[in-house]
Amino acid sequence: MDFYGFYGGAKFVSPSDAACTAPWICSEFDADKSVGADIVICGLGVFELYINGKKVSDDMLVPACSLYERRENKNSSVVPGEEYSYTVYSMKYDVSEYIVSGKNTLCVLLGRGWYNIPGNYDERCDIFGNVKLCFRLCGKNGKLILQSDENLKWKSSHILKNDLYFGEEHDYRLYNTDFLTNSALYGEYENVVAADAPIAEYEIQTCPADKIIRTIKPKLIHDFGDMKIYDNGENITGFVKMSAAPLNEKVELEHTEEIDAEGKLDGTSFHSFRRPQKDVFIGDGKTEMVDRFCFHGFRYFSVCGNSEPVETLVIHSDVDLTSGFECDNETLNTLFSVFVRTQLDNMHMGIPSDCPTREKLGYTGDGQLLCDAVMTMFDAKEFYRKWIRDLADSQDIITGHVGHTAPVQGGGGGIGGWGSAIIQVPYMFWKHYGEFDIVKKYLPNMIRFIDYMNSRCECGIITGETKGMWCLGDWGFPDESSEELLPQNYVNTYFYVKCLNRMAEICKKAGLPVLAKNYLERAEQSKKVMKAAYMSPMSDNFCANVAGANFFAMDLGLDSPLTVKNTVEKYSKSLAFDTGIFATDLLVKLLFERGYGNLAYKMLSSHTEKYSFGYMFDCGATTLWEYMTGKASHNHPMFGACVKHMFTYLAGIKYKDENDGVNFEISPFLPDEMKHCSAFVTTRYGKVSVSWEKKGQKAEFTAEIPDGASAVFRYGENEYTLAAGTNNICVDL
Repeated sequence: MDFYGFYGGAKFVSPSDAACTAPWICSEFDADKSVGADIVICGLGVFELYINGKKVSDDMLVPACSLYERRENKNSSVVPGEEYSYTVYSMKYDVSEYIVSGKNTLCVLLGRGWYNIPGNYDERCDIFGNVKLCFRLCGKNGKLILQSDENLKWKSSHILKNDLYFGEEHDYRLYNTDFLTNSALYGEYENVVAADAPIAEYEIQTCPADKIIRTIKPKLIHDFGDMKIYDNGENITGFVKMSAAPLNEKVELEHTEEIDAEGKLDGTSFHSFRRPQKDVFIGDGKTEMVDRFCFHGFRYFSVCGNSEPVETLVIHSDVDLTSGFECDNETLNTLFSVFVRTQLDNMHMGIPSDCPTREKLGYTGDGQLLCDAVMTMFDAKEFYRKWIRDLADSQDIITGHVGHTAPVQGGGGGIGGWGSAIIQVPYMFWKHYGEFDIVKKYLPNMIRFIDYMNSRCECGIITGETKGMWCLGDWGFPDESSEELLPQNYVNTYFYVKCLNRMAEICKKAGLPVLAKNYLERAEQSKKVMKAAYMSPMSDNFCANVAGANFFAMDLGLDSPLTVKNTVEKYSKSLAFDTGIFATDLLVKLLFERGYGNLAYKMLSSHTEKYSFGYMFDCGATTLWEYMTGKASHNHPMFGACVKHMFTYLAGIKYKDENDGVNFEISPFLPDEMKHCSAFVTTRYGKVSVSWEKKGQKAEFTAEIPDGASAVFRYGENEYTLAAGTNNICVDL
């Protein structure tokens, strides 16, 4: 719906001073409490709403980030001249409990969010516009009570600066909340000015908002006199609430993921010399001090000044963990819990980000790689429904090219592993949640993307992306030379074939058999060319089997027995991940799938120096790293995509194809060195749980199947139909 259809006669308004990025906008209104009231409100970039001095909702950093409206993008890595689609989200709240009969006050605090910042040091875009507000407050009877227009008043807040990347500056000497309940003060304030409404589609936000999820009591670990260092015990996202500082005294906080050998902050992992995560507070002698419109990614923080941390507030999107995993291998248990923390740290404002520090962006490569694992392990349905809209908005209307980030904010990536998100994420949404309608809704976008990939093809091989763009194949290799040795054309052609096969399945389901046939024929043609171009006739290796190259071919069925033999021998000797983000996931999946589950288990459990998950954990990692060597960010979830296979193979919980007439297959793999395993996932049918334990020469299994679902159990030659409820099975090993 367009702005006027959505908001009627309401107007977007801004403070008359465009330099003010955190204003209060206020009004009074009359209401009848017995009637009740709802408000639809949008503060760009983000807002807090107060009625009669009480904060409405515990939502934070709303509305969700989106591609709000057109901007020039003169200063970014976005492809010049691309045209996108645009969406603005609003919040709808029932505010009946906050109003009284008679006079009421309404006050809104605005912040910059994503709307009014140009990005970080590297991924820069033009701002969308100045902070602004629009709302309609109506009674439950539909009668208008108050709407935003030039009659509203505004004043500067105590927040002098606010930035999602660089932190906030607050002067608590300016902090006074009397106006929240005293409308008589509004006469002293200035009138707002009308602002242009973004030309976009307007929607009510349904994806989960950020919230304070839990709190931590940080521990003082070093006192350097003029600076104290605190440890949260884990890498988190959020900010620190500080005790009141004496009047006029300055308190400075800085946040990092690591400390150095001397115990001082080390911001190397996110280039803190270019992107410092700092807060500055000036005390009033009575008020606790805390950020309002940002989040930091950190484990450690320093405090300079006369104040102490009250607590650390852990903040991320309110997405529930709906799975569990436990076994007798502590490395795997740690991998599960560390991935969960890392993923939640990277869910903010409706975006699945790559990291919560250096970039904070919805990289499409990371997002499409992880979506299957996240949909398996979390209640992420509405979160991804929104992000799929971002993917569609971030696709060039003319060429079909999909941005490397969504909402598009520049950044590097590739045509295959990144752009294929427009197909992969809706496809996985359908598979997990059973909603084919979302695939049908975005099918035109998917077809346009395939057409774009076709335009970048020569004889069935993807040769690059739009001219002048940084085009990657795989990414995140522990050995930097692998980026040159593993051709991006090879990896991107793999993704081209995967997309064609996905599209054939989708088009068949959608009743488009001719298009489905066309896609399958193109896929077969590219596979033949791929094999001829990249497979060595002497060794049957693809691209010399560097950085997991054989796994891309194996996933497409291009391998020979010798290809598999070479691959298994290589990784059996090293037990080391020399792979990038995409091949790592394929490695674990295909070793389990091809009958080498013991090797997959050993790889996941390995503590090989600098090339394993165990190495990360031995180094004290509480979130996954961007590189297994420890270089760069220490809070990147992308390597965690393979955690999904612990549920699929070790616990054996697999969705069956909708045409099979069975909802689940329970077929666990029992590694030689593993004694027991227990896991559950929450599916659209309900909770499915599996546990097994070895007892001598037998294995005992328990599988719980939800009512209304059907399942089959398979282990070796054993096959049983499972009933709803608890099923106990004992088999010989």
